[in-house]
Amino acid sequence: MAPGILLINYHFPPLNAVGALRNHHIASQFAARGYRVFVLTTSNRRLGVLRPLPFPPEATIYDLPTFDYQALRARLTMKRSGRRAPWKASPILDFLRRIKETAPFSLVLDEGGPLYIHSALRRAKTLIRLHHIEFLYSSYRPRADHLIAHSLCRSHPHLRWLADFRDPHVDANRSNVFWPKLQNALDARLVRSAEVVSTVSSGIANHLKHLHHNVRVLTNGIAPWQQQPFPPPNLPHSKFLITYTGSLYPQHQNPHPLFRAIRSLLNQSPDLSHTLRLVYAGPHSHIWFSWIRAYNLQAIHHDLGHLPLPLTLGLQQASHLNILLNWAGPAFSGILTGKLYEYLASRTPLLALVNGPLPDPDLESIVQQSGGANVFYARNAPETDIQNTLSHYLHAWHNGLPTTSPVIPDSLKWDLMMPNFLDSIDWP
Repeated sequence: MAPGILLINYHFPPLNAVGALRNHHIASQFAARGYRVFVLTTSNRRLGVLRPLPFPPEATIYDLPTFDYQALRARLTMKRSGRRAPWKASPILDFLRRIKETAPFSLVLDEGGPLYIHSALRRAKTLIRLHHIEFLYSSYRPRADHLIAHSLCRSHPHLRWLADFRDPHVDANRSNVFWPKLQNALDARLVRSAEVVSTVSSGIANHLKHLHHNVRVLTNGIAPWQQQPFPPPNLPHSKFLITYTGSLYPQHQNPHPLFRAIRSLLNQSPDLSHTLRLVYAGPHSHIWFSWIRAYNLQAIHHDLGHLPLPLTLGLQQASHLNILLNWAGPAFSGILTGKLYEYLASRTPLLALVNGPLPDPDLESIVQQSGGANVFYARNAPETDIQNTLSHYLHAWHNGLPTTSPVIPDSLKWDLMMPNFLDSIDWP
């Protein structure tokens, strides 16, 4: 009989979240390897903007009843006709965010909640008994998923558990929890029944080594369907498109060297305002426009708002330069967001601007393997270098010359790297 695996993933499609995409890829790879796949996820995954993705029909997905802050926020958002409050920093909001991510409060206040946990445990025990499940996969966040897996391993010691961390729970870069030493101790106790702990980069793996004796890197990657052509949204015709898609984190990102470089180009060549467009597509238009206004770039600004995934991928493919705003440090680097892999899949030249005091060898390694990408560090104030890079791509576009576009190395293809990872941990 083919091995059975139970995946406990609050974040799962069609939930429109980067974490859902990683869990979807991993679930698909287990199915492709011949596992009998069972997924426990949340009823909340069908709230808000949806991201339908191709998935093996033989896999079985169970939506668990959930009442948490995401469910409450969705109801309040519908009552406000979908209006989103502008981002702003405040001591009160910062306090609430930290409490929400701090155990034990996170088990009630964060995603999941008691109803989800109770429902997952009841359903999981039935599935394990009926389908002779031997393998278990869970991914943080939320912490509830690892708690469910931990409880199942205690009651079913035969389970082989892969505990995944898309992000570290205790993130010293963000100071995101109270009592970090206690949180680390609780996390170490939580995952000690796991056979393997996985994470997305060597930088985060080094940060997690105190939690478990066997921490492995399983990067994000690119599936074949992501490389297919997608229809672009309605775009300005005959323009050079510099594009950023997705969420914004102004407390961590630093776009200012890029905007200064664009402003300098326009000051030197005012006619560029007729051919250059700076495009944004995502949920945080108010943040992006505050940066646009600060550098007087309204004349080249084009805001597409929050797009469905197919149109987002089409926009990335149709652009001439995609922008990645990343950060590294002060505690660790290797914060490789899912957006990086979308950009690489688009085969469009990439400009990455990294904020923070540390270098990012994980990002640099991926860029070196793929080519067609440029990494700059905001701490060096590289406006001139960025300006020269922009001028190079503009000149090539204007004269119909080819530019170097990223290639997808085998190390980033899910259908190759996932089998290699499972072989390395001796899973069938």
